[in-house]
Amino acid sequence: MNNSIYGTTDPDYEQDGFQISQERCEGFSHCVNICPVEALTLVEGYVNEILNIRALYVQLDTCIMCGVCEPECPTEAIMLRLSGGSPGTTPGTNPGSDGGGTGGNSSGSFSAIAPVSTINLEDRLNCFNNVVDNINTTYKVTLNAHRIDLNSDKPGHAYLTIEKSNGNQLQRLSYGFYPKSGAASATMQPTPSAMGEESSDEYRRSDARYSLYVTKTQFNLIISQSIALSKVPYDLNENNCTHYATDVFNLLLPSNGQLNNNGFLTPDGVYTYLANLKQEGNPNIQLGRIVPPTSTICN
Repeated sequence: MNNSIYGTTDPDYEQDGFQISQERCEGFSHCVNICPVEALTLVEGYVNEILNIRALYVQLDTCIMCGVCEPECPTEAIMLRLSGGSPGTTPGTNPGSDGGGTGGNSSGSFSAIAPVSTINLEDRLNCFNNVVDNINTTYKVTLNAHRIDLNSDKPGHAYLTIEKSNGNQLQRLSYGFYPKSGAASATMQPTPSAMGEESSDEYRRSDARYSLYVTKTQFNLIISQSIALSKVPYDLNENNCTHYATDVFNLLLPSNGQLNNNGFLTPDGVYTYLANLKQEGNPNIQLGRIVPPTSTICN
């Protein structure tokens, strides 16, 4: 098949930024099982001129280069490389990231787009002070993962939704981290960042959600951290939407249960991680595509 990698007499085969060491591959299937778009299979093939052993086959017109498979390989047989990058560059910056790539294109054209609706996050979060704190007040924080849509040129995204309600008053905001203007690519230097309001984007969805009801102290900590991290430059490799959302949400989790964004730098990676937690019985995670809850007007 065209644009695919399978067993080959060349022990280190590379095509379109996807490199496999067939000598290292031992057919554990971890990468096959975790791939969110089912682009990986194990097939019969030639490895070092030996037939009928399991070889890794990658369908590159399906692969979204999300990078989830690379850290799953126990023998380090998989390596992804961005266009213009060097071998060993893990693309936490790919089509599944906050603007990584276009559709299902795996050619290495990775970029991030500016938000549809830019907000002054600090001013907007100050609106939550308008909701009176009393014994009935609840505080809720949700981490959202929007997977890339292979039928669209729109990227995936990771973002947060926070809510505060006392029964009579409600404030809600869905917000995420973006480059300020134009587009940022994986090979560009860090660029000024901006915060976007998510429910005003008609394309925005949530495919997986991790929701927690928290204390007033925790909620205020989330607000403080959200503001502080929003002032950091946007970097598709080192500080993208997934870094931002998970770094903030991790404040609510114990040290042994934190979301390790070094292992999944894309919204598709977050989705896969949350889906696995759901399968393990975490009751705070919901799967299924929905539109984000509408952000309230500041009053």
